[in-house]
Amino acid sequence: MKLEKEYKYSEKAFQKDCFDYENGINFSDLINSFQIEFVEEFSSFPANYLYMNFEGMQLIKKCFTSEDDDLSNEIFGQDFIIDDMEKNFEINHSMDQASSKILVYAISTEFDLDEPLYLIKDTSIAKDTLLLKYISDSGDDEIEEPIPVDELLLVNY
Repeated sequence: MKLEKEYKYSEKAFQKDCFDYENGINFSDLINSFQIEFVEEFSSFPANYLYMNFEGMQLIKKCFTSEDDDLSNEIFGQDFIIDDMEKNFEINHSMDQASSKILVYAISTEFDLDEPLYLIKDTSIAKDTLLLKYISDSGDDEIEEPIPVDELLLVNY
């Protein structure tokens, strides 16, 4: 089963520190609010994949690293090569092993620090757009039981 929803934002609004001073929000907090909207819309199925273009992944990278970090050594988001996510992971992992760069595959979800929100760099995603998806681990189109909202752990920063 796959569920997906597209969200819009303005990359220009976010300064070098990933903060939108006009709206008073950090970009990572904006992503978290999109995750909450996604869960509310799709009957408690939390998003487990985030698709963005290269520029969007650079903005995420700025949110999770400091200016003191060597940003040139990290790449956020694996490349979207094929729509089979298991094979996509295998291909990216092979490329990662051959590279001197460190590939950041995922960040924590808004609901559980131990659950990954996989980062997928997709050139077909428009500027100032991100796509959240829930993709079932089972790989089939069977309807699954949603997670009750009161059982989701909301991570507070």
